[in-house]
Amino acid sequence: MNRKRQSKIKKFLDNQPTVACRGLCHGSCTVIGMTPTEFVQLTRVSGKEPKVTPDMKCNYLVDNRCSVYEYRPMVCRQFGTTERLPCPYGCVPSRLMTEVEGYEQLRKFSELCGDDPYAVKYNGTRKQIYDNYIAEGIPADIAQSMLPPLNHEENQELCESIINQMRKS
Repeated sequence: MNRKRQSKIKKFLDNQPTVACRGLCHGSCTVIGMTPTEFVQLTRVSGKEPKVTPDMKCNYLVDNRCSVYEYRPMVCRQFGTTERLPCPYGCVPSRLMTEVEGYEQLRKFSELCGDDPYAVKYNGTRKQIYDNYIAEGIPADIAQSMLPPLNHEENQELCESIINQMRKS
């Protein structure tokens, strides 16, 4: 990424609302979507890809704190600063964004990174994403429709499963 783009991104991030976090929200660090640029950056600075652990926690949590806080994805930065992602522990943002404004900021950030705003990468498998939606109270049929496309590994696993079921019939 060139310096001019990095400068624009830094200025954009510096102008986002902040929250005086008390570190109580680590239970919310689970499956999230992020831009391809964020995915690559997190992998580069941490030496490991963003994933969720078997207990559905972000793999960057260390002692219940974010080990990549300075580089955290935009959606994590919005936690506690938008109507859609209020802090359940009462931490107060410097400014509360409306839900629409929050989505608009995500779109602008994607474009600043040079990413397609709809090319989202996830730190979890489709099953983990689905289970997270269900835990949030989203009906199963809607949760299913919200899932991202299968990646190569998951598609291969699904195809092999279908083939094995057909062989048993």
